[in-house]
Amino acid sequence: MSRMSRSEAPRSESPGETLTYDDFALFPDDGKRHELIDAEHYRTPSPNTKHQTIAVNLTGLIWSYLQERRIGRLIVLAPQVRHFAREP
Repeated sequence: MSRMSRSEAPRSESPGETLTYDDFALFPDDGKRHELIDAEHYRTPSPNTKHQTIAVNLTGLIWSYLQERRIGRLIVLAPQVRHFAREP
């Protein structure tokens, strides 16, 4: 497995600029993942087929491990989007 290239790695779109939820609400709906982390804007591309293949394979390995040992179960959740209410 290869490492993520620098062009694929999330990077701040607003280095040094402090952003708020109001700014976040204005980000484009362009199919990319937009996040505010410590008041900085990060944009990452949507997962590609390589990412999905790795996720499915890893899920299968974990499921098999748990089934063989009967020590737990695996529950897979869909990605979640979290929106935070504005402060009054």
